Amino acid sequence: MRICLPALALLCACATAKPASQPLPPDPLAAERQALRDAHFAIARQDYAGASRLLIASEGPRFERLSTAEQHDALFDAAFATKELGKGRESLEYIFRACQLPERTLEDLDFRLELALDLNETDNAVDTLTAIARQGTV
Repeated sequence: MRICLPALALLCACATAKPASQPLPPDPLAAERQALRDAHFAIARQDYAGASRLLIASEGPRFERLSTAEQHDALFDAAFATKELGKGRESLEYIFRACQLPERTLEDLDFRLELALDLNETDNAVDTLTAIARQGTV
C-alpha cells in the first residue's frame, strides 16, 4: 500500500493545479512569419519566383519588427532566390543587408564575395574579404 501513496499524492496535486489563467495573445506578425516559412519551402521546391514574391511582400513596414534572426533568414533566402533568377545586383543587395545583422555567418560572407566577384564589384569583394578575415579570427 505504501508504494501507491506517492502516486496518489501526485495525482491529487495534479487534480488541484490551477489551469493557465489566460491564453497567449495572437502573434501580430503571424502573417509575415508564415510568408517567410512559405518562401523557405518554395526555395526547397526550387520555386524561386514564388519565393521572391513572398519575400518581397514580407518586407513591408512590419519587417523591422521581426527578430534580427528572422530578418537575416529572410534576407538570405531573398538573396538566394534572386540569384537563381539571374538578378545578381538585387541578390547582392539582399546579402549585403543580411551581412549587416548580428547573425552574419561565414556562409553569408562567402555568398556575398561570390556575388561581388561575379559582378566585378572589386571594392565590395575587398570589403568582404576583410570581413571574412576578421570574423575568422574572432
